[in-house]
Amino acid sequence: MSENVPVNPNDPRTQTVSFATRPRVSLQHKLLVLTVLVAVLPTLICVSWINSLTRNAMNQHHARNVQLLAVALAEQLATEGQMPNERIINARISGFNLDQRLSFIIISDPTQSLVYRRAIQAHEWMEYQQWLDASGENLMVPITEPVMLGKHGEMAIARVPIWHRPTLVDSPEQGIELKGPRQLLGYLTIAVSDRTLPQTLVYLRSIQISAALLVCVVIIPIVLLMVRIQIRPLNQIIDASIAMAEGHYPTVQDIHRSDEIGLLNKAFHLMINRLRTHQDIQDKLHEQLEHKVVERTHELERLNHQLAQTVKQFESLAATDSLTGLANRREIGKTLKRCFLKAEHYNQDLACIMLDMDGFKLINDTLGHQMGDEVLCATAKALSLSCRNSDVAGRYGGDEFVVVLPQANEDIAVTVAVRIREQFEKQIRQLLHQHKDMIEKVTLSMGIAIKSAGELVDSELMLAKADHALYRAKNTGKNRILIYNPEDADNKTTEIISTRDSM
Repeated sequence: MSENVPVNPNDPRTQTVSFATRPRVSLQHKLLVLTVLVAVLPTLICVSWINSLTRNAMNQHHARNVQLLAVALAEQLATEGQMPNERIINARISGFNLDQRLSFIIISDPTQSLVYRRAIQAHEWMEYQQWLDASGENLMVPITEPVMLGKHGEMAIARVPIWHRPTLVDSPEQGIELKGPRQLLGYLTIAVSDRTLPQTLVYLRSIQISAALLVCVVIIPIVLLMVRIQIRPLNQIIDASIAMAEGHYPTVQDIHRSDEIGLLNKAFHLMINRLRTHQDIQDKLHEQLEHKVVERTHELERLNHQLAQTVKQFESLAATDSLTGLANRREIGKTLKRCFLKAEHYNQDLACIMLDMDGFKLINDTLGHQMGDEVLCATAKALSLSCRNSDVAGRYGGDEFVVVLPQANEDIAVTVAVRIREQFEKQIRQLLHQHKDMIEKVTLSMGIAIKSAGELVDSELMLAKADHALYRAKNTGKNRILIYNPEDADNKTTEIISTRDSM
């Protein structure tokens, strides 16, 4: 016999479980459901299948009749060789004696333009319109296959072409021959409803369901009685299972039977004994696993933080010039393209300034490359102090710099350029105070390109215009600020800019 072992109430694996009903009642219910699944459900499935076959057969028959009716009516409408008027169409339709089955008729010409429409049943016409809206605006009923609408498919819609076919003429000279061309006059769409179909299907379904319920009434009581007889020996094992679910190790008496229930009783005894042995081992393993999970979680968080910092550093290095701290050539190109697309989208102005130092080579040759790097850094500082918050400055290469000015017209661009030059002169005077003879030799030349709102250019062309204006500034005296102007007639081949010297 086994002892009742106390259980830790804080252990989530051994929390108590309460049962609203005895397990054997639940077993009865399960076996009853199984009986329904094995015996009753197949019956209901067969009933449903037979009902579906009946409905499909009736729908197919109805659709075939509507298709033949549409073909016959189309041939009647095409007898004159041209699309008849409304009076003749009504007469042709009346000749088919459709009574109350007709829902609507639509006749269109070969270009799908409406020629005739007659909607007898308004709600069925609305149902057809809803089907068209759900299927797509341009979708029509297929010519080769009717469409079934309605809850039970009682409304069949067929669409056929109206052909004027050549007539057979018996000629004494040439015998029987076709006279006249084959001509498409339009399309006929007709909808006919079989309103007795839903009542017929409901009647058949009620008969079939009644037969299935009769089978259930006979089979279920018999199965319930057999279940109660068979599960009585299982009561002890069920009670012991409930006690185990509540966190106890119950005492189970032996059941001397040679069938499956006796084998279940022996296996239950063995399970209880082994559970006691394994529970202590599982507790220790669980604690070790939780400790390892916590350690690995902290390690992963640390590595993820390091990885995020590394990725951020690499992204910054990829977009920044290492010497000046400004955007590099690749980043400034991406920025100009992004600002250009935004200006195009919102119909805004955009300006671009390209700068190049005059006398930078003299600095390198005279004072050394270290001083040249300091001059570049001083230029970057002048740009940072002079530009607006929305402007982006970058080093384009060597001693060339580019400033992108979103939402900037010509006046704003010139103002920023003048401010850059003034700040540049201030930085140069502070940097070269020991070499006063070099201060006047180091200046800035600038070229400005303006994209007005609505002007059709691209970012590369705009940068090329700014570069061209810079080239003109350096070749016409240096230390100048020039604005690109394609209407300047001084150089017709390269679209010379107009100048604006802010000195």
